[in-house]
Amino acid sequence: MPEGEDAFTLTAKPGTGVLKSKETKRVQLTFTLHFTTKIARWIKVTFNGIEGAVFVALRVEGEVSTRLDPMELELYGKPLGEGAFGSVYRGRYRGTQVAAKVPRRQAELTEKQLKEFHDEIELFEKLRNPYIVNFVGASHVTGKLCICTELLERGTVFDLIHKAKVSLVLKVKMAHDTSCALAFLHKNGVLYRDLKPDNLMVFSVSHSASVTCKLSDFGTAITVEDPTVPKRHTGSIGTPVYMAPEVMADMPYNSKIDVYSLAIFLWELMSEKQPFAELKRIWDLPRLVLDGMRPQLREDWDERITKIISDCWLQSAERRPDMEEVQARLLKIYEKLKKTYEKDRKGRKDDSGVVPADRKSTRLNSSHWNNL
Repeated sequence: MPEGEDAFTLTAKPGTGVLKSKETKRVQLTFTLHFTTKIARWIKVTFNGIEGAVFVALRVEGEVSTRLDPMELELYGKPLGEGAFGSVYRGRYRGTQVAAKVPRRQAELTEKQLKEFHDEIELFEKLRNPYIVNFVGASHVTGKLCICTELLERGTVFDLIHKAKVSLVLKVKMAHDTSCALAFLHKNGVLYRDLKPDNLMVFSVSHSASVTCKLSDFGTAITVEDPTVPKRHTGSIGTPVYMAPEVMADMPYNSKIDVYSLAIFLWELMSEKQPFAELKRIWDLPRLVLDGMRPQLREDWDERITKIISDCWLQSAERRPDMEEVQARLLKIYEKLKKTYEKDRKGRKDDSGVVPADRKSTRLNSSHWNNL
């Protein structure tokens, strides 16, 4: 029987036995396909103590699924981003451009890391939403593990806000789209735990687009029974500057940690600066945040946005609004800003909310997929 095959397994029933002289026996071969692929080959079946072999013609095309054949996935170019767990590459699968997240040193992965890898796939399998990057599929083959999602060529929200001039209406639309993604996760019992502009991919820079950005990278997300109930989970998960104080203090937490992170993200959108960049020593951050320190709010910002930020990063998680309330508040602000923005730009064909820093292009390279 063929051994060492990734694409399929072939078993025989009965697998062992002894035939008497002139005795015949029916042997059933069971073929199990491991992932979506096409196979056209001869299978050679040999028997101990008997000369010759039986050849079985095998021609199979598997149904389309999210279990990908790694031989059909082509990775090319330098990594779009690097992280502690792996790298993200530009790739192509059956003619479709994809972003492929590939764990590094796969032969050395621990059981915990493998579980996290498969947990992320399981989340992607059930989380289908316009505000979350589309899941193409994954390779489960040992040594060729990867997770493939749609490739959004415009790059991350981090790239956009730090390399171009973004209109207020587009900023609020991106914040609203992010809240939609998080509200969907919380409704389905998922805590994201690492919200930051690096993990948001730009889908469109049109302020009137139905979707402007999508949430990606679910490596730190977890499923819980009730996202509203504070429980003790793994501490210090996420990126420090966006991390809620209760996570820093290794206390029980719930979905309100994502609400806090959204506040820091919204502050970064408004200021176009990285949070807490003035700190000389990043290890001072936990102590300062636990003492109530937050980035400085500017007086010339829209009061409604300032109010959302200050409500969402309250020290007490209980006093923070839930994500559905934040989503509704951002939608109201966006709708009013959109009317004003379109009135001011009436007669112009370009509805983009972006003015590139170099005024040459709004197309940005994908990068900064950190903490993979």
